[in-house]
Amino acid sequence: MLGRLALALAVASLARARNATRRALTAEIPIERFLLVSQPRSGSTWVLSKIATHACVLSRSENGHEAWRGSCKNAGCFEAYFRKPPGGALAKHLSAARKDGCPDGTPLLVGGKVWGTQIIAKAGLPPAVREYLVAKRVRVVIVNRLNALDHHISQRYIHETQTARPPPLSPANYPSRVD
Repeated sequence: MLGRLALALAVASLARARNATRRALTAEIPIERFLLVSQPRSGSTWVLSKIATHACVLSRSENGHEAWRGSCKNAGCFEAYFRKPPGGALAKHLSAARKDGCPDGTPLLVGGKVWGTQIIAKAGLPPAVREYLVAKRVRVVIVNRLNALDHHISQRYIHETQTARPPPLSPANYPSRVD
């Protein structure tokens, strides 16, 4: 009985040591962070797919929105978004990146896509998010729909032209006829 207890304690101790080593290795892996901030239907999935083709990029796609919706309140939670990617340990992703041609010494670029409405509340960017983005020098890429801007401009033009009163119709302001 005592032998089984000693064996169980030894196995548990080895598992704790292995987990501590993994955490230390993951914390030491050099990464650069990025967020692609966009609105729905803006082409951001396509942009992210092009960024993700680079060997040194690990894309989380759209995984992890809950971190940016307000459920995270501290840097550790935001850091987990970048340091604990879906599909396994960061070290495994780095090893695969090196095999795919990412040069040694080059940091792994880790990031994903969030909608602007998820990261920016009505009151503006939450202070915890802003502090983390600045402290960790997260690169924020904003994708804006050109057609949304065009839509806004054209709606304003329509409003301005509809509210302006045209001159009264009279022979003096008929268009001249050119033959």
